[in-house]
Amino acid sequence: MIKLVSNELYKILHKKSTFIILIIMVGFALLANIVYKNMGVRHQFIDDYEVEYKEAKDFLANNEINKDNYEDYIFYETIISTCELKDKYKENWQREVIGNDIYQAYYEYYLNSYYDNNDEVNKNKENIDILLADLESGNWQNFVERRIANLEKELTVYKEELKGNNSKRNEPELKKQITITEKQIELYKYRIKENLPMGGVTYLDDAITEVNGSIYEVANVLYSNIDKYNAKMALVDYHVNEYILDNKVDINNNQSLRSLLIDFYEEFGFIVLVFVIMVAGAIVSDEYSKGTIKSLLILPYKRSKILLAKLLTMIITIFIAIIAMLIIELIVGGIIFGFSSLSIPYVTYNIATESIVTMNIFKYFGLMTIAIIPKILLLGTLAFALSTIVGNTAAAVAITFSGYIGEVIVNNIALRYDVKFLNYFVTTNWNFSEFLFGGRSMFKLSLTHGIIICLIYFAFMVIVAFIIFKKKDIKNI
Repeated sequence: MIKLVSNELYKILHKKSTFIILIIMVGFALLANIVYKNMGVRHQFIDDYEVEYKEAKDFLANNEINKDNYEDYIFYETIISTCELKDKYKENWQREVIGNDIYQAYYEYYLNSYYDNNDEVNKNKENIDILLADLESGNWQNFVERRIANLEKELTVYKEELKGNNSKRNEPELKKQITITEKQIELYKYRIKENLPMGGVTYLDDAITEVNGSIYEVANVLYSNIDKYNAKMALVDYHVNEYILDNKVDINNNQSLRSLLIDFYEEFGFIVLVFVIMVAGAIVSDEYSKGTIKSLLILPYKRSKILLAKLLTMIITIFIAIIAMLIIELIVGGIIFGFSSLSIPYVTYNIATESIVTMNIFKYFGLMTIAIIPKILLLGTLAFALSTIVGNTAAAVAITFSGYIGEVIVNNIALRYDVKFLNYFVTTNWNFSEFLFGGRSMFKLSLTHGIIICLIYFAFMVIVAFIIFKKKDIKNI
């Protein structure tokens, strides 16, 4: 058996098509690394009000304020006041507070002016003067302190309302608001502690933004009985970015070799699959088309043993393709990015255990490989079986790729229309990466169910291929 497998591997590795695919792999690696090198760049804070400013000027020049348009009038007055400040102050944090704190102060000022609330107008003027003084002096911390003070007032109101809520009817909503507000206060205090002005473009600023954007969904999971698996992305984003803030490690940096290894199967899975399907689709049919099948079958081996050797060769080819692509990426990515990022662990959140998971990047790669291989193996086995049954390489490859493309259609039908019999179709069961880190199948199927279905499909294709190969008449070939 070892001799037969070795002979099959020798033939594959000396094919011109193998070298062509290897060259394509290098090309894929170069392209992916160049794209990653130029993506994920943290851009400066952008806040363009030019269109609104022109529109505001036009409106105020052509309209008199009245009871029908006063809201628009106030809005455009506020736009003009803030835009004029943005022409003067260019730092990110300055433009951020102009668009938030100072915008709100001007809006209240113009609103109270319209209603002739003179006391409030005077208070608004004093507030605007204080804000502008802090803006001019560069004291961004004062803006943060004011936001914290306002949030703490809101938090006190929520807690008092919760304490006096006898009906318990609004208890979940109040607890949700308390959780959200407490986290927002914590994030602002973190900014002061770490000297991070608003509108920053560092990885810590990104993490603060992600945590703040995810907290609403996290609070919903805690107090609104929302299935945590439906909020998986928000939960992962929240806890992973909290990890970044706590440990000050830039694990979301896309411009690294580490990032490409994390996304290995998204970027290179298709070319690995192409290599496997090309080999599997030709491994038997080429013997027919070249007429070498006769000389192969006169060897002192049973037909079943010869076909088993080819099947084992196809399976080994999967690992050869993965290892070859991995080595190419390590070389290309190492040259472009360096290898230092490989020391940074992979970090994620386990939904089932509700805990952070950290691991070596190569351990994560190994887990993903184990989870992805069943899909590649089943597609490779389909191409192998078709190559044996049909005896035509082009047909075997084309039909297999059609099945690969059809996955999207079948899975969408299964999700949208809840077609139960599709739960027994291979494409709804072969994505085992969904089960990593406490996840679950989007079709709510168990891991055991998926393994059994995949084994049944694999066994069926292999058995049919062996039966037909043993009965194949080669006299006229």
